[in-house]
Amino acid sequence: MMLEAVYYVTQIIAVGAILASLVAIYMQQRKDHILARADSQREVLQLNSNIFDSWADDPIALKSFQACLLDYETASGHRQVQFCKYMHQLIMVSEIAVFLDRDGLINKNSYDKIIAWNATLIGTPGGRQYWEAAGLAYSANVVEALNAYIGAHPIGLETVYEIAPFLRPDPEAPASADESEADQTPES
Repeated sequence: MMLEAVYYVTQIIAVGAILASLVAIYMQQRKDHILARADSQREVLQLNSNIFDSWADDPIALKSFQACLLDYETASGHRQVQFCKYMHQLIMVSEIAVFLDRDGLINKNSYDKIIAWNATLIGTPGGRQYWEAAGLAYSANVVEALNAYIGAHPIGLETVYEIAPFLRPDPEAPASADESEADQTPES
């Protein structure tokens, strides 16, 4: 009988050790998930920040972007290319955010702000012209997220200018000088 009692005690201890191991594994996975979430969120926010930083370094690209927000279809080819470059980068950030949100790797506030900002740019007159064709090139998930925001919120140029006043074209800059400056190709 004594051996049987020892056997049962060791079984209870073994089950307790297994449960403790499972709890430790669960806690480690939660910690890893939290760290992965923080890293993912930091990366996607850094991508967004890099786009804005590049406008500070390239005022011609910024002027092209400003002009295309007003009217993409009649802008020069050079301006359209500049606009497409930045819009593609911004939409790709949205796409990353959509998938991070699906996997629980970005907080709701950051996700909402990324989608709201990029949908607001698409909701401008030039953004809508661009999005008609370009929207076909992106995953259904990001198109759905951006279109849902656009459909649920009033969006216009004033909304963009309230959020990012630097995107408002300079009214004192002559249009002809602005156009010729944007159409110049950089020298090698």
